[in-house]
Amino acid sequence: IIISGTKATGFYDNLYPEMVNIAKKEKKIVILDVKGNDLANSLKYKPDVIKPNFFEFISTFFPWKTVKEQKLDNSIIEDVKFKMIEINKKYKTKVILTRGKFSTLYTYEDSIKSIKPEKIIPINTTGCGDAFTAGFVSIFSKNRDIEESIIKGHECAKINALTIKPGNVNMKQEKE
Repeated sequence: IIISGTKATGFYDNLYPEMVNIAKKEKKIVILDVKGNDLANSLKYKPDVIKPNFFEFISTFFPWKTVKEQKLDNSIIEDVKFKMIEINKKYKTKVILTRGKFSTLYTYEDSIKSIKPEKIIPINTTGCGDAFTAGFVSIFSKNRDIEESIIKGHECAKINALTIKPGNVNMKQEKE
């Protein structure tokens, strides 16, 4: 089960956490690509993977940090890594933070590892997070290999970034 994006206005606050709870009771794999209270309030139900981007993670767990601090203060990286490990240990949830052109951070056992995406000159980055999630899930749902899944996520995000039309991930075009 993939739960992604921001709820439309009018849906009740506990919708995403309830969806995670139901899915986990049914023994489904749950991957969350959400932020804010939707993310924080879903953790108690132990989603398998959370995948916000770096700034969504900061705005969820460190909302008092200003945008300037988020971009310029290297100590935020250490705070983020500590929080990632805390979430991983407490909820048995894998944490993946995409960071655009910078290395993707992820929990691996009791540590933080990273994988750097291929350097490209993007045409349009709209939808890259969703493309990453789709690529990630295409592998993770089969073998649970987080590193192989992140690499596939990077590949799909790259293909998306190299096209003008968001969400157009054509794996054949990559091979040509």
